[in-house]
Amino acid sequence: MTKGGARKGAGRPKGQGKYGESTKAIRVPESKVKYISEIVSKGLYEIPLYTERVAAGFPSPADDYLEDKIDLNQYLVKHPASTFLVRASGNSMINAGIFPNDIL
Repeated sequence: MTKGGARKGAGRPKGQGKYGESTKAIRVPESKVKYISEIVSKGLYEIPLYTERVAAGFPSPADDYLEDKIDLNQYLVKHPASTFLVRASGNSMINAGIFPNDIL
């Protein structure tokens, strides 16, 4: 009688896991595992970019023509290691449109 090894029909059926499809292991630096895990658990949020142009300064309904989706990290975060957010305190910047508790 043989022991161990692959057996026909053994294991989880393909596509039945957490993601509903086959998965593949990837190598990442140990220092990035937590970061990658957070991205996978939260997912990326993409904001729709419509083809319709709108006049600045006055709200206008947008058409239903979606041009593309944009990853804001790609456009707004040029140096991730030195990018952070803080909340404003005090009233000294109200004339500039920055109010207490605004995120900067």
